[in-house]
Amino acid sequence: MPRYLFLKPSSLGDIVHALIVAQAIKTQQPNSHITWVVRQNFAPILESTAIVDEIITFNRKGSPLEFFRLLMKIRAQKYDAVLDMQGLLRTGIMNLFARAPLKLCRRDQREGAQMFANKIVDFPTNGSRHAVDLLMEFLPPLGLKKEYSPLKLKPEAISSAPKLPDGTILIFPSSRGKWAQKEWPFMRELTAEILNEQKYSPTVCIGPASFGPIAWCSDEKLDVPTGALDFCQKVTLGQLLPFISQAALVIGNDAGPTHMAAALGVPTLGLYGPTKPQLAGPYPLTSSRNINLRASSKKMEDISVEEVFGSVKKLLL
Repeated sequence: MPRYLFLKPSSLGDIVHALIVAQAIKTQQPNSHITWVVRQNFAPILESTAIVDEIITFNRKGSPLEFFRLLMKIRAQKYDAVLDMQGLLRTGIMNLFARAPLKLCRRDQREGAQMFANKIVDFPTNGSRHAVDLLMEFLPPLGLKKEYSPLKLKPEAISSAPKLPDGTILIFPSSRGKWAQKEWPFMRELTAEILNEQKYSPTVCIGPASFGPIAWCSDEKLDVPTGALDFCQKVTLGQLLPFISQAALVIGNDAGPTHMAAALGVPTLGLYGPTKPQLAGPYPLTSSRNINLRASSKKMEDISVEEVFGSVKKLLL
């Protein structure tokens, strides 16, 4: 049974990208065992998947003694390979303490993390700089193919998540903290456009298109438009993947839930301004179920409601 140690403590979107690589391992080696070092607040995401077998939590603000205990926990096991996907000094030290014949680190590491690896993972030869394509380069050194397959979830995680009606269009209007400039400001207008165009009510769909209910979700309390289902502050982080997996379409900014939807194989519409979809758009970028819209001005407000609504119809009809 191959045993792998993933070093990817944060952040939400980056963890989802790394999960795609972990799923590729599980698909090709179903009997493999994956241990993952992750920050405590992101552990529920991993727990909801059928991918990660063991979780070691990392307290970034913990004491030196707490970090030493973490290193001893890593040291206590043997692995076939360590995948340092974070590429920082802390994960480099974790890599150093791990017992494994193969220790991988990404080429674009920082803080000298590659000093603790014995093989550097290079950039894709096709020139792609998408976050997932970069991480997929960890697979060939393991003797595995760079293949995508949707994330698999635990049945109990799916059954315990809040339920969405069939055909729901799920909207995530928010981005976190300093990334407020990544928020498209017209989610309310888009919601009204869909409701008005389809003569829609929350329980009945009338018209030529097979649009289902519209739901809003956020970790913030928002003023949800009339006619949309309100799931704001009603979905925990550990429920988020199984909750999103029920949607017919997810619309969001460059944020974790958008990456989750694409990783699950849910049709995804990503909206971009200051960030580039070529680097972190819904993956795979070439999939017909994913559309990325970016304002040429890099300003989110320059993406029109009409353009977004047209993409919604393309993905659903």
